[in-house]
Amino acid sequence: MKKLRFLLCSISLCILCLLILTSCATELNAPENLKLNEATQTLSWKKVQGAESYTVIIGETQVVTRSNSYPLEKLAPGSYLVKVCANGDDENTKNSEFSEYSYIRAEESGLRYKLTNNNTEYQLVGIGTAEGAVVMESVYRGKPVTSIAPSALSGNTRITSFVIGDNVKTIGKKAFYNSKAMETVVIPEGVVSIGESAFQTCSKLKSVTLPSSLTAIPNLAFGYCRALEGLTLGDKTETIGSKAFIDCESLKSIIIPDSVTTIETAAFSSCKSATTLKLSNSLTAIPDNAFYRCESVTEVIIGDNVESIGKYAFGSCELISEIDIPDSVKTIDSYAFSLTPKLESVSLGDGLEKIGAYAFYNSKVFTDSESDVVYIGNWIVGCKNVKITQQDFAAALKAETVGIADESFAQCTLIESLKLPNCKYIGDYAFWGCELLRGYPDTVFSEELAYIGSDAFVNCLLLDRFYFGTALTEIQPYAFYNCVRLVEVDLPDTITRIGTCAFDKTGMYTAATDLVYADNWVVANKNPYAEAVIASGTVGIADYCFYKNQFLPGVSFPSSLTYIGTGAFYECIFLSLKSFPQGLKSIGDYAFYNCMYANFGDANYVLTLPIGLEYLGRSAFYQAQLCSVIVPGTVKEIGDYAFFGCLILGAPEIMIDENTKVKGAVLLGEGIEHIGTRAFYNCQSLAKIEIPDSVTSLGERVFNKCLSLNDVKIGNGLTELNDYMFYNCVSLEKITMSDSIKRVGKYAFRGCTKLSDVTFGKNVEVIDNFAFLACESLNSVVLPDSVTTIGNYAFRGLTTATSIILSSNVETIGQHAFYGCNIATIYCEDASVQPYWHERFNSGYRPIFFGVTLSSDRTYVESITVTETFVDNNDAVNGITAPRRAGHKFDGWATVVGGEVVYSATEIVNAPAGTTLYAIYSVGEEAPAPTPEETPTPES
Repeated sequence: MKKLRFLLCSISLCILCLLILTSCATELNAPENLKLNEATQTLSWKKVQGAESYTVIIGETQVVTRSNSYPLEKLAPGSYLVKVCANGDDENTKNSEFSEYSYIRAEESGLRYKLTNNNTEYQLVGIGTAEGAVVMESVYRGKPVTSIAPSALSGNTRITSFVIGDNVKTIGKKAFYNSKAMETVVIPEGVVSIGESAFQTCSKLKSVTLPSSLTAIPNLAFGYCRALEGLTLGDKTETIGSKAFIDCESLKSIIIPDSVTTIETAAFSSCKSATTLKLSNSLTAIPDNAFYRCESVTEVIIGDNVESIGKYAFGSCELISEIDIPDSVKTIDSYAFSLTPKLESVSLGDGLEKIGAYAFYNSKVFTDSESDVVYIGNWIVGCKNVKITQQDFAAALKAETVGIADESFAQCTLIESLKLPNCKYIGDYAFWGCELLRGYPDTVFSEELAYIGSDAFVNCLLLDRFYFGTALTEIQPYAFYNCVRLVEVDLPDTITRIGTCAFDKTGMYTAATDLVYADNWVVANKNPYAEAVIASGTVGIADYCFYKNQFLPGVSFPSSLTYIGTGAFYECIFLSLKSFPQGLKSIGDYAFYNCMYANFGDANYVLTLPIGLEYLGRSAFYQAQLCSVIVPGTVKEIGDYAFFGCLILGAPEIMIDENTKVKGAVLLGEGIEHIGTRAFYNCQSLAKIEIPDSVTSLGERVFNKCLSLNDVKIGNGLTELNDYMFYNCVSLEKITMSDSIKRVGKYAFRGCTKLSDVTFGKNVEVIDNFAFLACESLNSVVLPDSVTTIGNYAFRGLTTATSIILSSNVETIGQHAFYGCNIATIYCEDASVQPYWHERFNSGYRPIFFGVTLSSDRTYVESITVTETFVDNNDAVNGITAPRRAGHKFDGWATVVGGEVVYSATEIVNAPAGTTLYAIYSVGEEAPAPTPEETPTPES
């Protein structure tokens, strides 16, 4: 019995202890700092010490989670009260009270977005769950949606209509491509660009209104939208790209506002239902196939500024009955109005200079012509019968004829003579193969003959004389080829160019033993192994006259020479040429192309171009052996590739032979306005260049791969250093930009590994992508106040840079802009990272100091105030490096202006908050830069 009582007492005591222990359990604190991540719609709270888990109650739903966050994204739109408590272990801790959060789940389209631009904006990237009539968010989860990614909705079959958000600025390439169910799209004002093929093959799209903010419609933007009926172009649209609206076969009208200056190839081809066609008054050219097969158009009004109408531009426009060509039009190309069976009335303007072959073929005006010689106005546009007799031909001609279209009488083998005393324009192939056509005076054209087309009189075997008048400026290639009886010509002084083989196989050519002359022009060379001594009085050399005369030993020019034609000495690789005559005005494109072993100028390879020269053509001295060249200011433009690959040009010193050393130079005269693309590319010996103030523009890669270039003076006329301008100039050590420079182009100094000193002009605004990539000797970057934009990778790989200063005017910084600047510290005038600084602009994780005060000249740091947020990445690999001041060394930081140094560059992070520190510099050499360690690899 005693034992039983003892057992009962023991059990009671245990139960009592358990009750006591339970009553002593501690209640957990309620979750604090409940906040919503708008991007992910996830509710989070501060972790509660001792909590095993958390209970989340939303309406009738109760969930237990071990995480201190809970996603709310899947909730239906509406208002909710979310309750959260911390759960104890029921022994030592008790559940907390509930904390509450009021949550509103907004209505969303279901489209997929991603954050961009340093997480300040959204981009539409996919269709998600959206379907039917979709209204895209202008603001998504608290941030604006500013762009639609390339191919974001491409190929979808669920969207029937789409309203683009009001904040969208750009629509990517193929964004809506092949959206087969979409019938309407609304593009808001503010959209500034649409990518190529953005709406291509949206086969059910019926209408679209383009905003006035859009200036360019790209290639294939709405191509093959076969249901598109209505189109309204914005009143600021300037360019309509190639095939932009091709095969929009339901389009009822095409009205192009006067703002449009350019339409590209086949822009509206096969718009078969369009009845109205109104063209912009600002157009200067109607391109090939522009309105081809617009079968329902009945009326076309061509603007007064159009100068050219391209091939098939209005071909197969079956219902056009009349057309008025304004005086501004100079050229109508082949087949431009062909296959227009109702076109019966055509008015040609007075400015017309050329009509292409078959331009009006199978038009009513052509087919209804009672004469075999078809006229439109005072132009012959074709011949319906190649077997036309001389009698019928002569009877059909009109004395007032001013022009003959291309191929009009090609292979009309019975034509013997013609008299057209007012005819100024003879088209390409106009009399090709007219074997019986006799020369002057049986064949007569205008005293003011202005144009003889290419191949115009090929194989006119009886043509023995030709009167060229007094106004002709050019004779096109092969114009009189194989006119075997043509033994002499009298050319007017107005001739400036004779095309390739223009007089080959003529009587003049056959009779010559070496140089072939057409009056005072050299037109061919039959002896490529003898020196060419050009006769006194010769004024020109025809195009490709000495083409590939590879063993031509030399040429002597007379003082009378004025024109050297295109490709005149192309690949005359062993040519010797001592000097150019003082009266020379033009050196044509490719004139001395690839004359790689030729000797130009004097014995020291010095070429002095004559004062008075006006034209220096493309690739004129491509890969020539030149040590020095002097280009006078009378040359307004140095052509693209003019001195490309001249390997010894401008060399500091060259051994001409075992006893002779010479120094090279490139001297550009004041008066030159433009230097073309790659003009001095790969001139590997060029050490020094001075760009005169008169130069206002440069092409791309002008000095690319000039491996020896180390002395550059940039004139005050340039506003930008073009893309790739000094790319891989590995010897360039210093560059000083004039104040006129506003932009440093893409890759402008990429790979300039010795560049250590860059002085920016005070008006530079843009440092473009990759501009100083891999300039590993550049130890400091000091940008003027004017800089607003730094592009992607702009200063990547500056391995010796210790200091980078960013003023408060820098609005945009691209991704990885300073990656690889392994020992640099960035000093920013702004108090924090700015909205348009890419989230990976500092992907090398270098230290950044914010809120610095700069000197009055904005070139160095004067002071900084210590705050809780004044530095990022202070524990970065390679540590903190001191701010740099040219010509000084950094001693440290003081607490008063000019005071004693209290903190070193690295100790600045130990200063108490609220302290203002002043940089102390002394005149002298900077301390050596630390040896960098490897930095983290940037995220992609």
